[in-house]
Amino acid sequence: RRARLGGAEDVQAGAGQHAPELLAEARQLVERARVNLQKGEYRQARDDADQSRAKAIEARRLAEAATSPPAGP
Repeated sequence: RRARLGGAEDVQAGAGQHAPELLAEARQLVERARVNLQKGEYRQARDDADQSRAKAIEARRLAEAATSPPAGP
């Protein structure tokens, strides 16, 4: 379970610059997952962590797309 929470926090630094909204949502979901874990709401914590991971992955994808050089002919 902790590994899922950590996944969202492993986003590259560029995500904060190129996809700040997605990154903020991911971080909020991580915090919500932690709270749910403390309350024993394991299913909801897992769902929140999964959503957080998906948003973090999308933020990283956008950051990589924004910083990668264009494909040449």
